[in-house]
Amino acid sequence: MGDDDGYFHERVAARYDDFSGEEFDPEVVAGTVNFLAEIAGRGRALELGIGTGRIALPLARRGVPVHGIDLSSAMV
Repeated sequence: MGDDDGYFHERVAARYDDFSGEEFDPEVVAGTVNFLAEIAGRGRALELGIGTGRIALPLARRGVPVHGIDLSSAMV
């Protein structure tokens, strides 16, 4: 897929997490994921700007159905 939506190209999106530093390491986002899982309860979550899923994926592993959107289709 050679999608160019004007935001992130596929090549950038594929390596995006490599350059984000430690602020999105699993240990760092664990508190946020725990909080969101708690307030979601048995409901669903919508993440705006889902990007590569640094919050959505661990939240989904906790059993919360997650829907997300992002301006860059390459990031999703």
